Amino acid sequence: MKADLGIALRSMKQSDLFEVHEIEKECFPSAWSMKAFEEAVESLESVVLYMLCNDAMIGYFVGFGVEDEYNIYNIAIKPKYHRRGFGWFLLNQVIENHCKRYDKYFLEVRKSNKEAIGLYYKYGFRYVYERRGYYTDPIEDALIMRYDI
Repeated sequence: MKADLGIALRSMKQSDLFEVHEIEKECFPSAWSMKAFEEAVESLESVVLYMLCNDAMIGYFVGFGVEDEYNIYNIAIKPKYHRRGFGWFLLNQVIENHCKRYDKYFLEVRKSNKEAIGLYYKYGFRYVYERRGYYTDPIEDALIMRYDI
């Protein structure tokens, strides 16, 4: 996927948060609060981006780096755009262009989210350990995954 195919990434601003939050609620049973997104946008240390396809917002990314580690907090693509390579493209753009100074990347994913887990394995992330009861509504374990450059 390339920009000439109508794909673009933009830095998230406060004015984008309503639309981002709508995607969040569509994708996750226990959605982040609007306040969590506001805090991420205000943080100077966060990378907060949204993804456009033909000028329509279809996904977003939120992450934070410390020293040589990068934590992917939230990544989502609208369900109707799943399995088309958009998640891969977004993840790759973030790692290759926006956060390439880091050596290690970490993320948590619901144990039942087989689609996301498959994407992360395909990208090169590996299972590290399980965090019991990490998610609420419904209560579920998280897989902690790691990618090394």
